[in-house]
Amino acid sequence: MPAQAVQSGARSTNPACAVFTIDELQKITGFPGYRQPSPGDPPGEGVGGGASCQYEAPLFAMDARGNPIAAPKGPLLSIVLINGKNYTQTVPIGKGCKKEAVAGVGDAAFFEVCPATKLSRTPPLYVKKGATDLVLQLDIKAPDTDAALRPTLVALARAAAAKVK
Repeated sequence: MPAQAVQSGARSTNPACAVFTIDELQKITGFPGYRQPSPGDPPGEGVGGGASCQYEAPLFAMDARGNPIAAPKGPLLSIVLINGKNYTQTVPIGKGCKKEAVAGVGDAAFFEVCPATKLSRTPPLYVKKGATDLVLQLDIKAPDTDAALRPTLVALARAAAAKVK
């Protein structure tokens, strides 16, 4: 990915992991347990030819004194960063699925909502901003629901779209 595509973010060689700093992610989501990202697919090998990154709370955490504690856990966040592919405009939608437009996010954004009996992740949120496309999802862990997590996912998408060109 060209260096200019992301204006600031966490240190990583994976451009999808550079979209957010940990502080930004914690502030937007309200989940203090997020730590360093876990790079997924390198550029060109992820969905739509993009790069992917995941954020989640560690399995084990320590307090200021070094004592083990239960990590403040937020849902796993998956983000895919795709450059120059016009992916949001051309992505094939699954059979029986529909696009639910999301206003005020990038140049265009929508959730791909498909019929399902039980969701383990929010529907993917596709975002187009300039020559960059983003795909974001959050895992759903009880007591959270898709409906409860969507505003957080939209806030993350707005913040990410504001940082890419």
